[in-house]
Amino acid sequence: MQTDFLNRFQDYLIKKNLISDEERIVVAVSGGMDSMVLLSCFDQMASKYNLSLLVAHLNHKLRGEESDHDEKFVSEYVQNLNIKFVSKQINVDNYAKENKLSVELAAREVRYQFLEEIRAEKKFDKITTGHHANDQAETVLFNFVRGSGWGGLAGILPKRKNIVRPLLFAYRWEIKKFAEDQNLQYVQDSSNLSMDHTRNYIRHNLLPVIKKELNSNIHKRLNDFSAIFLEGDNYLKVEAKKAYQACLISEEDENVTLDIERFCSYFSILQKYVLFHILAKVKFKQNVLSFRQLGQVLEIIHRGKSGRWYELPSGWKIGIDHSGIVLYKDHKLKPIHRSVTIGEKISLDSLRLKFSSQFSQESLTAFENDCNVEFIDAKKLKNNEIEIRSIESGDYFFPLGLGHKQKLSNFFINHKVPYHKRRKILVLTNGSEIVWVCGCRLDHRYRITENTSNVIKLKIEYE
Repeated sequence: MQTDFLNRFQDYLIKKNLISDEERIVVAVSGGMDSMVLLSCFDQMASKYNLSLLVAHLNHKLRGEESDHDEKFVSEYVQNLNIKFVSKQINVDNYAKENKLSVELAAREVRYQFLEEIRAEKKFDKITTGHHANDQAETVLFNFVRGSGWGGLAGILPKRKNIVRPLLFAYRWEIKKFAEDQNLQYVQDSSNLSMDHTRNYIRHNLLPVIKKELNSNIHKRLNDFSAIFLEGDNYLKVEAKKAYQACLISEEDENVTLDIERFCSYFSILQKYVLFHILAKVKFKQNVLSFRQLGQVLEIIHRGKSGRWYELPSGWKIGIDHSGIVLYKDHKLKPIHRSVTIGEKISLDSLRLKFSSQFSQESLTAFENDCNVEFIDAKKLKNNEIEIRSIESGDYFFPLGLGHKQKLSNFFINHKVPYHKRRKILVLTNGSEIVWVCGCRLDHRYRITENTSNVIKLKIEYE
């Protein structure tokens, strides 16, 4: 059994391309049976593949002396193996309260943060955890009960970024048999018996009943179910990436715009995956939107009414603008009011742009066809009160070529200036009059004419 298990372990690593020769591996070890078997397998194959190992243990401080005992046990065990060891203590209960999370979710979050910090700090390649086939079955059932989509029903991935799970091929009974054959010592986590945790309830109550009354092979069936949904999830992600590129109008650091008509031509399941793809691009997890919330976003899109938005965490918004479906970061910008002296260049860091003005000797034929550059008649400035500022309610000007005044809001509507971009547009003013809606339109009153003798060149530059 020992040799067979080790062979299957190595075959799974190769089949799933989880580990390469000469890699530096962080092995997450809690001290429980699963993680001790994981450590034993890597310890026995390390020399064959020239792997460098580091054992990482996180003390969650949830079980008092028992937690401290586990940390000491792992430390002493690893010391006897002559493997590098690092540990950390974090009060997960406090972390959960501070971040308004369940203890289960908080423990998971701090554990992966700790493991990634260690991997990056020590310059290691991969993190390995002891998740196995029973964990996979429990995860699929847990996600099904809480209403997850394809991604959730795909369960635990063998590989996600720097994290790999080499024991997903094995069931708990196989791992236990290997531990017995190897005479491995391990600790028992008393919290695994607590019915306060949903996963424990599924493990100790729900699955045994299903196994006894409905399907004696329920763990295998759930793992098969997971594999099917993983294939579907992978396929939809590939198709969503293609659809995203087909719909894409523009893509900036904190702004994505999609063609709404093209987007709505796809099946609804693919529309959802395109949204997941967009969220992933801005570092949101797929489950940031519940099924109900996802439906609300799609309803906004399908109605196609400009100006309707759905607010996401961290200041992001998604909705409809003149240009299509827009996802953007809604920064709470402070109003800008900066006096301008002709000849100086000023930086506006919050908008990542620079504004400059200077007297120009260029001939009228040299004027640039650039919306971020404009020329005005210096003599038409009534005083030295020149200011660059944010747009204010009630602003109006005389758009060049129009011949009469117009509210700035109406100008934006008529010229389909996207709402999410209006917030960053500035105006140059002379007293109470707008001289230039920067990057958009000059005021007719300050235009260059055949009688102009003194020209000022205005320019905005984006960093």
